[in-house]
Amino acid sequence: MGAARGGRATVWPTVLALLGVWAGVVPYLGPVLGLRLEVASKVEFVDHVLPGAIAALSGIGLLAAWARGAEASSGLVLTAGGMALLAGVWMVSTHVPLLSQASRGVAEWGPALLHNSP
Repeated sequence: MGAARGGRATVWPTVLALLGVWAGVVPYLGPVLGLRLEVASKVEFVDHVLPGAIAALSGIGLLAAWARGAEASSGLVLTAGGMALLAGVWMVSTHVPLLSQASRGVAEWGPALLHNSP
């Protein structure tokens, strides 16, 4: 039995899937919490929903593969991890300017921090 099949090995893919879901819902949760950020819906989709879906599907794919007995050293792990990494880099790079805007008073801190939370 490989190390990837142990209970602890499922923690990180589960966290990855949950973070992906969180990343996708943040722009729609903001207005509910009174933390509205004036951004076009297309931008929210590209900056949150798409990378969030990629991360969530990567985590779910890893969980499914390991449940079927795939080894942790398989190409699937590298591919899923790489896709999740790229999604994370995209989200960080598109949200750093928002923090800069908040520091200059152009954007409010509450919505900026919520949008940067994933």
